[in-house]
Amino acid sequence: MITVDAVELLGMLEDMNRTRGNDTSLPMLMGIILHVDGGKLYASSTDRYVLGQCLTELAPNRDDAPTAWPGRIVLGPEAAQLARTALVYAGPARPAQLVADGTNLVLSVGSWHGHTDLCLPLMEVEPPRMGQIFASLADHRASDAGEAVLSPAFVSKLVQIGKRRRERMRFTFGREGRVTSVDFGPRCRVLIMPVRDEVAAPFVHSAPEGAS
Repeated sequence: MITVDAVELLGMLEDMNRTRGNDTSLPMLMGIILHVDGGKLYASSTDRYVLGQCLTELAPNRDDAPTAWPGRIVLGPEAAQLARTALVYAGPARPAQLVADGTNLVLSVGSWHGHTDLCLPLMEVEPPRMGQIFASLADHRASDAGEAVLSPAFVSKLVQIGKRRRERMRFTFGREGRVTSVDFGPRCRVLIMPVRDEVAAPFVHSAPEGAS
């Protein structure tokens, strides 16, 4: 079991919902990957062109229960939507408990109206090692500035994340053929993959500090 701030968890799921894939022929890209490392919960998603990752610190568990997590799990789009609805319903300043067994994720959160327990089925796909992908892309950073071509639709996604987090967007541009990164404060980073077609979208960097 792990415990996190419900508002932070809601924000992570909302942001990663914007960078996940929507192609039903590639179901492994439609989910949101959750994993725990170094006292932090990470959420990641990608649509092949954009990689998003954000994090939040774990809170002490109820009754000092030990922290336990099965590795990398994947929440499908429907399960993630149910989780977001439950977290919105719970209201602010509420801790959320998460228990995962590799098959289901149980989300427990209190609200003004009582307590909610949701059992959410996990996607049966092998999630990519997002932390390793972030680290690999970090090797392609360029010290000198370049340029990137971004579609209006993609810029709109970035603006939505920035507005929700109330953070300014910090762009780090790489040279042609290099990744570009967009940081929203210290907790969220988006990697934009290079594209050669100027009409296409997405062009971001290494993970937030401590990601794996």
